[in-house]
Formats: sequence, C-alpha cells, structure tokens
Amino acid sequence: MMAMSIAHGWLLPRGLVSIAAVFIICGRCQADPRDASEVSGSPPLQFRLQWTVVTDGHYRTVRFSPDSRHLAAIGSDGISVWDVKTGRERARLPVASGYDLGFTGASTQLVCVDTQLVLHIWNLGTGKHLERQTGHEEQVPAIAVMRARKSQVVATASYDGTVRVWDHKTHEPIKVIDVARGVRPRAVLYVASSHKWNRLATVDFEGIKLWTWPDCKLVAKSERVGMVAFAPDEPLLAVPSFDDGVVVLYDLKSLSPKRHLDVRPFRPMVIGYAPNGQLIAMAGIGNEGDTKPGPIVFYSSRVRKMRGQLDSHNRLTGWVLSFAFSDDGAWFAAAHGLGSVVSVWKVKRLGNGRDLPGKEARNKGRSDYTGPTKP
Repeated sequence: MMAMSIAHGWLLPRGLVSIAAVFIICGRCQADPRDASEVSGSPPLQFRLQWTVVTDGHYRTVRFSPDSRHLAAIGSDGISVWDVKTGRERARLPVASGYDLGFTGASTQLVCVDTQLVLHIWNLGTGKHLERQTGHEEQVPAIAVMRARKSQVVATASYDGTVRVWDHKTHEPIKVIDVARGVRPRAVLYVASSHKWNRLATVDFEGIKLWTWPDCKLVAKSERVGMVAFAPDEPLLAVPSFDDGVVVLYDLKSLSPKRHLDVRPFRPMVIGYAPNGQLIAMAGIGNEGDTKPGPIVFYSSRVRKMRGQLDSHNRLTGWVLSFAFSDDGAWFAAAHGLGSVVSVWKVKRLGNGRDLPGKEARNKGRSDYTGPTKP
C-alpha cells in the first residue's frame, strides 16, 4: 500500500456519525450529482450511506458475518463488531493489533492472528476465547476461510513463506504449504479461497500460485503479482494490475488469461466480487500519474463495462484499505481514510431487474471476501 499522510482535523465526533446521502449505480444521482456517474446498464442499484464510524485507530480489514447481521473490523486497536443496520458496537475484542480476520461456524465465531503471531478464536455468542500459537515465524497479513458443508478450514498466510491450514472446530493445524520455497524475499503476501472451485490462491514475490483443496497440490502459477479474487459464479480468478489499469480474469485450470477488463485511467489496488459474480468492485488511484485516491468503481464482469462509482469516501477521507459485500448482497462496507473510517452502505435494486448482487439473484449465491492489502 502506498504510504500517504492525512491530517486528522476532524469536525466529527469519535463514534457513530449518521449521514443521509444517496448514490446511484447506473442511473442519475437523485441527491447530489457529484456522487454518481451516469452510465449505461439496467437496472440501477442504489447505495445509501447507512452509518460511518470515525476512530483514532486504523482498521485494515472489514468482514461481514455469513448471516449479514454483523460487521467486524481489525486493526491497530484490536477488533470491533457492529450491528450492520444500526451501527451500534456490539463487541470490542482486544488483540495486539492484526491485519485480517474471518468468520467461521454459524456467524458467531471470529478468527484472527495478531502481531504476536497468536491465533485467536472468539465465540461471539458465549464470549469464549481460545488462543493458539500459530507456528509462523513472521507476520500474518492475510486469512482465508474455506467454507464447506461438512467442515471449514482457515488458511493463514505469513511473511515466513508458508500458509498454514487450520481446522475451525479443533483449532489445530492440519497442513503447512511451503509456498515461497526458493523465493527471495521469502514471503506470502496474500491468500484467497474458493470452496465452490476447491482452490486456494496464494501471492508471493514470484507470482500467483493456484493450489487444489484438500490435497494442496500446486496446479498452476503466473508471474503477475497482485491481490486476487475468485469469481463466485464461474471458474475465474480476477487479478488487477496497478501499472497498466487492466484486470485480468484467469482460467482456474491453467491460470491462462481468459478475459480482460480495461479500467484505465483508473489504477486498481483492491478488488472483489459481489456474491452473485455479476459486479466487480475496485478501489485505487483515480488517474494515471495521480497520487490521490480514486472512487470505488463497479464493473460488469460479463459485458466488461463500468456500471458506476461510489466516491463518498473521498468526501470524508481517502485511501480504501478494504471493502466487502455482505453475503445477501444487501450491504457494502469499506475501511477508508487509511483505516480511520469504517462506512456501511445499504444496497437496493431499483426497477425490475435481476442483478441484485446477493443471494436473491442466483439461488443462494456464494459469498466472496475482499481485502485486505499489505499495510
């Protein structure tokens, strides 16, 4: 992540700030024309800013619970959990800072690794807290949760060059993948998972590597380095290129390019899918040669056209570190302002179209997690 300095001269109080603003995807803005683009596509989607929290800390990653009722964020001050509808803080969990987290189980279990390399597991229903030494020797920048009907696993990626896979019930390690063997510097920067396609994707300084699950065999690799996101509805892996403003969609069998999204002059850094796979969201730099944060932009994954943009975060602060859609597609959240601000938007479909980005659109569509970036 590019290092930037932002003056924190807030006129907003620390805590919940209610903001009434409306943003339109694929339509004319009905509240403020500066907050939306007039772009083709049907039906339009409405993003209404539900609530915003301004903090003294720096949140690096946001995640929705699988039932879409809670939002969790992790950063320098530990973990906060909010009610999605009201913005009320439901829990604050102390950890020695951290970079990523995930939900396992029935939306009540949170897992993270702190900067002391300790694996934490909280049951939000009972308050029970477990700790395990990870065995990692360096920081853990990314976590991926692999959900399956019979079991769930958690993959932790470390700068020590390995990915460790944990059983979410026993909290014991079941596999260690030596991802960056022979690579210098030896570090795993990111990990993502797809239980639908039975794949793990890792990113190190050698490139992207694709692994089968559960046998963890390396099946393909690419020299491109960047954040990755699995498509929920087809066997593709999306990889943005900050340098040339192109998002490459790779086939999961061979990691060969299948489609390209030309998003120039935008320079994407963070990428993720809506749960039905029809929208790809991106955040980064707005124009080539610019050093200012751009809006969050939305592209159709099929017709490869821009559907709209959400630039309200630029009004408050810049630099988006992480964002996420809820599993039901009804909510969208972002950690921005270099992590000092967390915002949640209500997503509403306008008209009679079928592409609401959640489960209603595709018969219990799969979830897809987006974020984080290396701090």
